[in-house]
Order: sequence, then C-alpha cells, then structure tokens
Amino acid sequence: MFTEQPLKGAKAYYLRTVLHDWPDKQSLLALARVREAMADDSVLLINENTLPEVGASSFSVSLDINMMNIFAALERTEKQWVDLLERAGFRVVKIWRADYDGVGSNALFEAVACQLWN
Repeated sequence: MFTEQPLKGAKAYYLRTVLHDWPDKQSLLALARVREAMADDSVLLINENTLPEVGASSFSVSLDINMMNIFAALERTEKQWVDLLERAGFRVVKIWRADYDGVGSNALFEAVACQLWN
C-alpha cells in the first residue's frame, strides 16, 4: 500500500475500509501511490464508514476512539474524507451515501486525479 502500485493505468482503483486504519500522513502516502499509477481516465473509488458531522451515536464515537487508540487513526466525516482526497491531489466527482443507521453510514467516494503543476 505504501510502495509503488504494480498495476498502472487501470480504469478504476478500489479501496474498501483501508484508509480508516491510518492517520492522515500514511493515508496521503497510500493515496499518492495510487495517484502515481493512475491514467488520465482512471477513477479512484473509496468505500468507507463515514461519521455524521453531528449527532454520532455512542457506538460511532467509541469506534472513533478505538481507531485513535489502536492505530493513531480516525473514523472520518464526509468533509474529512473530501479534504483528505483533495490534499492528495484528487477531486471528488460523486459521493454515494447509505442511510445513517445510528452507527455511521457507508459512503462511496468517486474521485479523479487533478493536474499537478510543478
């Protein structure tokens, strides 16, 4: 995940419940490796639990605290996911959301690589 992506130019790269185990620094590195492998027409799909901005259940909060204690990571809100992707050089094209069930909701983020200027 933190080394060069062996598959170059795939139409889609799919990460499911991977990045929530990692703090931003490592998540950005993993996303950079995927971005380097992407072609102009590639898309990135990230499927992760997404916390509500307000009103999270005690179970959701405990999951977030566990991520913090065990992995120095976090369960992110939709805004935090979008911010992470933008900092990694992606533009979010669409977000598919499952209904909030009191625990959190599953969201699928579709993103494309932005042009980076040197």
